[in-house]
Amino acid sequence: MEVVTQKHHSAICKLIEDHSNHPPIFLNYHKPDKPQDIEPTENEFWLLKKLNSDVAAIIHVRKSNDGMGEFEIIVAPEFRSKGIASEFLSELIEYCNNKTSWNGLKAGVKKGNTASEKLLIKKGFNCVHKSHLGSDWKIEFNR
Repeated sequence: MEVVTQKHHSAICKLIEDHSNHPPIFLNYHKPDKPQDIEPTENEFWLLKKLNSDVAAIIHVRKSNDGMGEFEIIVAPEFRSKGIASEFLSELIEYCNNKTSWNGLKAGVKKGNTASEKLLIKKGFNCVHKSHLGSDWKIEFNR
């Protein structure tokens, strides 16, 4: 896992564009318009997961008003169902717990996306809200 910088902009945009033809894993994803949009800050950053030299997955995470990191993950279609999201999410939890002052992490999942819900449960997230659109999940850090 590596923190994304401007040099990764085209790879990030390509994965997001490729992803637009497939159902989203979580509710929203953000496409960075300019390379400088992905420069890491204290309140927002992107992470990249590579297998060999291919971009397998990206995570965009930003601090929300409640002090938690809200994230979205995109796994390249050819790397789905291979444990990439599980491994990457574990790394994200550890990274945010150790390198940020955030209270925890949260994500929204589209209705019917049971694979993502199962993954979040496996990683210790709790469902805090369900609606006709989907569900909201969070994990709090014990500091």
